[in-house]
Amino acid sequence: MSPATLDDALALVGRGAVATVVGRLRPEVRAVDVDLTGDVAAFAVDTITDWCRARGLWHLVRASGGADGRAHVLVVPGVHLDALTAFIAELRAEFRIGPRSVDLRRQVRPLSAPHRRRGATPPPSGAGAALVELARTLEALPERITARRRAHRAEVVPLHGPDAALIPRRRPRRQLPEVWAAYLDRGRAAARAVDRDPSTRSQIELEATFQLVIAGYGEDEAWQAVHTSARTAFTKSKRNGRRWWWLLWNRAVLDADTWLAERRAQNAGDPLPATLRARAHLESAWRSWPATTRQTDYEIAAVLIERMEALGDTELRIPQRELLLLCAVGSRTTIRASLPRLVDAGLITVEATYAPGTTDTSDTIRLAERFITEPHDTEGAAVSATGPHRFQPPQPRPPLPQRLSLGLTAAQLLQRLQAGPPSGTTTTDLLRAAGLLTAPDDEPTAGQLRAARAHLRVLAGHGLARGDEHGLWHALPPSGQAEELVQVGSLLTARKARAVAQERREFRDTVDVDRRRERWRRQRDAARQRAAKARRARQHQWWSTLDPDEQRQRQQAAAAAFLRLSPAERAARKHALASDRSRAGEHERTRYDQWLNDTAPEELERRSQERALWFAGLPAHERAQLVMDWNLHRSSWNLPHALRVIEGTPPPQTRRLPEDELLRRPATTVEQQVLFDEPPTRRRPGHAVA
Repeated sequence: MSPATLDDALALVGRGAVATVVGRLRPEVRAVDVDLTGDVAAFAVDTITDWCRARGLWHLVRASGGADGRAHVLVVPGVHLDALTAFIAELRAEFRIGPRSVDLRRQVRPLSAPHRRRGATPPPSGAGAALVELARTLEALPERITARRRAHRAEVVPLHGPDAALIPRRRPRRQLPEVWAAYLDRGRAAARAVDRDPSTRSQIELEATFQLVIAGYGEDEAWQAVHTSARTAFTKSKRNGRRWWWLLWNRAVLDADTWLAERRAQNAGDPLPATLRARAHLESAWRSWPATTRQTDYEIAAVLIERMEALGDTELRIPQRELLLLCAVGSRTTIRASLPRLVDAGLITVEATYAPGTTDTSDTIRLAERFITEPHDTEGAAVSATGPHRFQPPQPRPPLPQRLSLGLTAAQLLQRLQAGPPSGTTTTDLLRAAGLLTAPDDEPTAGQLRAARAHLRVLAGHGLARGDEHGLWHALPPSGQAEELVQVGSLLTARKARAVAQERREFRDTVDVDRRRERWRRQRDAARQRAAKARRARQHQWWSTLDPDEQRQRQQAAAAAFLRLSPAERAARKHALASDRSRAGEHERTRYDQWLNDTAPEELERRSQERALWFAGLPAHERAQLVMDWNLHRSSWNLPHALRVIEGTPPPQTRRLPEDELLRRPATTVEQQVLFDEPPTRRRPGHAVA
C-alpha cells in the first residue's frame, strides 16, 4: 500500500498484515543512516554532526532501533547537498565500509513502525525545540532549494480581474432584433421600448451586449459593433475602452451560456438511443485499442458523445479548437491525430466541411451508421471480445477541471474506483478496468504497479481515495482538498482558453481580407519608417563630412531660397520636412526644445530683434498669412504658440512661449511674438535648414 500521508499509514498499524511503515522525507531533508555498532558507530555519528555544525546546518540525531549505536542523522543540507554526498563517500572509504553501513537516504521508517522487535524507540531529547528550529530553517532556504517544491503548486493568479475575454458557446450567426439594431444605428432614443432604466447607462448596455452574444458575435466582432455604434449608444463602454469585455462582455457570456445550457438540458431529456449504443460500444471496446493512445482516444470519444447528448443530435459540427477546450488534452495536434483512429475503430465518421479562405474551420462529426439505425441481427456487435469487466456500469466521469488537474490516467483510475464495489478494489483490478495494461488479461508488471500506486497516492492526497490494511482502495466523497483541485483545473482551463483565443486571432488575421489588408498596411508603414530612418541617418552623416564654411554657405543659400517662396509654399515646405522627420522617428517638439536649449540668450535676443524688424516691414496681408500659417504649423506639431490677446483682458500666462521666459519678456501678442521661421540672415554653424 502507498497511503498519501504518514497519519494514514500509521492508522493502518494493528488493523491488518502491516509489516512496516516507510515515510518519505521532505525534499529539503536527508537522513544519514548509520548501521554500525559500538565505538565505531559513535565516532561516525560525531564526525557527521561535527561536519554539519561547522557549516551551520540544522541536524538531529535519533536512535534507529536494533543494536546499540545505530542511528539516523537528519540533516537539512541546503546548498551543501553535493558536499554532503561527497563527505559520506569519503567517510565510507576511510572506515572501509560498504554503502549499507553509512548511507544517505530520503526514506526512513518511523520510530513506531511495527517491524521493530524491541518495541517503540523513544524520541530523541530536545525534539520539540529541534522541530521549531526546523520550521525556521525551511522558511529561509534559498530560492533554488525550494524551487522544486513550488513547481508542483497551483499557479497563483492575482485577483485583479480576468485575464482575457470569455469565449461564448458556439451559436449560429443571426441578425439582431430590430429594436437592438436600431439602438446600434441610431442611439438610445431609438430603443425606448427596451430601455427599462433610463436613469442609468449600465443596464441597457449590458442587455445590448447580451443580445450580441446570443446573436453569435465573437468578442472582436462585438467590440467593433460597440465602437462604431451611434454617438448615444454604448457611451459608457466607449469611455471605458477595451475594458468593456471585462465589465460587460464576460458577464453577458456567462448569463447567455447558463441560459443555453439549461434550455439544452430541458430539451435533451433522455439520451438518444444512438448515443447509448455508441457509449456501450465505447465502454466495451476501448481497452483493446493500442495502449499508447487508448486513454486519449477514450477521452475524445467520450467528450464527443457527451456533446451530442447535450445537443440532442447524432451529428456535431465543431472546430478542433473548440473540441480542445472540451477535452483534457493539451494540443490540437493530439485531437487531429485521434480522430482518424476513432474513424478506424468504427465509432464516428468525419466530414471535412471547412471551406478554405474562411474563418469557419468546423468539421462535421457523426456517429457511425450502425449506431443510428435500429439494430436487428447485430445486437452483439458491441460486445467486447475480452469479456465483461468486474465493475458496475461506469459512473459519470470527473468534471473537466478535475481531469485537467489529475491527468487522464489518474482521472481514469478515479472513475473506475468510483464505479467499483463498496468492499474495495485491488490495484490489479483497477489497472485492468482503467485500461492501463497492454492487454486486458495481462498481469501488471512491477513498473505498472509502481506507476498505479503513485497515481493512487495523488488521489489519496486530494481526499478522493483511501487504502485499507488489506491493500484495497476505496473512493471517498469530494472534500475541501478536492475543491482546491478543481480551482487548479479552472486555472489550466483558462490558460488553454487564452492560448486558443490567441491562435484564433492569428488565424483570422491571415484569412480575413480586412485584417490581412490592415496587416499589410502596418508592414508597409514599418518598412517606410525604416527607410526614412536610414535616409535621415545618411543625411546626417553626409552633413557631418562637410567643413564649417561649406555648411554655412549651404545654410545661407537654402534660407534665401526659402524666403523667395510664397507664404503658402513656405507652409507646405515646412510641413513636408516635418512629415519626413516624423516618419524617421523624430519628434518636432523634442527637436524644438533641443534647439532652444542650445541657443544662447544673446543669440536669441539678436535673432528676435532681427525677426521683429523683418516682420514689421512686410505687407499687412502677408503678415496675416504668415501668422496664420505659423500658428497652424505649431498646433499641428505640438509646438508652443501664443493666443491673440484681446484688449481689456489679462494675457494668457499659461500659453507663454519659452523664449519669452528666457528673455524675461511679458506675454506678447500674436503680431509681436517671436516666431521662429527660417531666418533671412545667417545661422549658427552646425544647424541644417529645416
